[in-house]
Amino acid sequence: MKLTDKQQNARAKAAGGYVTFDGTPNNTHARLFYSKSASKEMQRFIGQLNKELDLAKTPTEIREVFDRFNNYGIKTLEVNAEKITEKWMKLSTRESRGAFSKAMAAALGASPITISYGKRPYNNLLKMAIQRNVSLITNVGRQTLTNLETVIYDAVINGQGQKVIQDYLKEQTDIATRRIKFIARDQTAKTMESLNKLSQEASGVRFFEWDTAKDERVSTGKGGHKQLDGKIYAWNEPNNLPIIDAEGNRGKPGDRPNCRCTSLSVILKKDYEAIQNPDGSYRIKKGRYF
Repeated sequence: MKLTDKQQNARAKAAGGYVTFDGTPNNTHARLFYSKSASKEMQRFIGQLNKELDLAKTPTEIREVFDRFNNYGIKTLEVNAEKITEKWMKLSTRESRGAFSKAMAAALGASPITISYGKRPYNNLLKMAIQRNVSLITNVGRQTLTNLETVIYDAVINGQGQKVIQDYLKEQTDIATRRIKFIARDQTAKTMESLNKLSQEASGVRFFEWDTAKDERVSTGKGGHKQLDGKIYAWNEPNNLPIIDAEGNRGKPGDRPNCRCTSLSVILKKDYEAIQNPDGSYRIKKGRYF
């Protein structure tokens, strides 16, 4: 019976043809910093809104408060979100470099090395990650204002009590906090995987093995990730990366929202080579001339 590429790779790996290692760190520290800091900032934002609404007694004054928060309030939130995400990226980078260096050393039986990212690719990642996450945090603030404005404005016009307003403020605070926690988890995973890619490339690792969470939540069907588990791809061939969603987009582990997959570094051993398959993935086999 003909072996599948995954089975052939597993056989080559068992025979010592290549080793893999997971260089992504336990990202709890960076994720919790993001989640707690951004949630605290969102609570400050909504708390300040509440204080100003307490002083607004007429529909016109209510409207002025929201107009002010949609301008000055959002700008302040944006500035503070940038400070949070800059520190989060520093934590993420430090954790990623250290974890990758230790994992690579353990896999190869060598001493840990210093990981030096290329200046341009790292700065591009840094810039994009900060911009994206500042936008995500401020968009939570904007959506909260949109959700609150009509309800509170109508509550004042209709003479509803302060309790109605306070209950809705609390509800929106809880919604915003849950959204921030989701963003922190998703974006930290994505960023760690992007840093893992930089670490692999900076260390001369050309190939990676797709590794799923291996549970019932792993997606199947068109663009599913279950069928990618154990398949090997090359970092420098973006057009040969697999389709990762139902829309037909190609990408690496972590690119799809809430993806829990990771990329294991692949290092070939002597006498083994990577042969490309028609779908762009690779199978590892013993070289014909060895």
